[in-house]
Amino acid sequence: MGRYDLDHAIDRLGRLALHETTLATRRAPLTWADRTFRSIEVTGLGPPSMIYGGFGAKSKYRNDHVIAEFLFDYLIKDPGGVLYRWLRGNKGWTYRLDSHFDVDREHYFWCVMLPLPSVDQAPEVRREITQRLEKAVIDEKSLRIAKETAIAREPFRCQTVPSIADHALDQIELFDEVLSEPQWLEVVRSISPAGAFWVLHRFFLGNVGELVAVPPRG
Repeated sequence: MGRYDLDHAIDRLGRLALHETTLATRRAPLTWADRTFRSIEVTGLGPPSMIYGGFGAKSKYRNDHVIAEFLFDYLIKDPGGVLYRWLRGNKGWTYRLDSHFDVDREHYFWCVMLPLPSVDQAPEVRREITQRLEKAVIDEKSLRIAKETAIAREPFRCQTVPSIADHALDQIELFDEVLSEPQWLEVVRSISPAGAFWVLHRFFLGNVGELVAVPPRG
């Protein structure tokens, strides 16, 4: 990503002995068991939590995934992100959000857990969450600030040799190339409200499931 000598890394990796191996793979179809909104009891859970998640086919365009990762940080993962500011800053309902975003050779996956004081807040979250996410990505000023923040943080993403290697290998596995820092910067700087809105629906709102998790009764 521009913070290490890529040519040197490629040269050293190129000296390793390689043996072609065909792995037998069996992958079950990725489908929803139940997308309908419902309440489930979860042992060991603290306060009740709204849980959102989704998945879909990986885009053939690498830039879509760069934008999706950026939006996930901006909207969901970032401690100062849109959902956190709403649920913590405006509502005072939670101190943390647990979230995950991942991509493999065929699919992408994401989820977020939104702790709530009680299940009474669940209807309001369900009613407002989509509109708040959409509004955030079409707000030019907020989107510009989010891009500037992401760009300022980028030099600190890979700080150790293992993190650099893991990052590079992940990109090779997914896209058959390592995205350079100038390439990443070009994609992030080019994100427009219209493009962000499309990716939001393509990755996060197009195939989403939701439920409310509650502690066991008694």
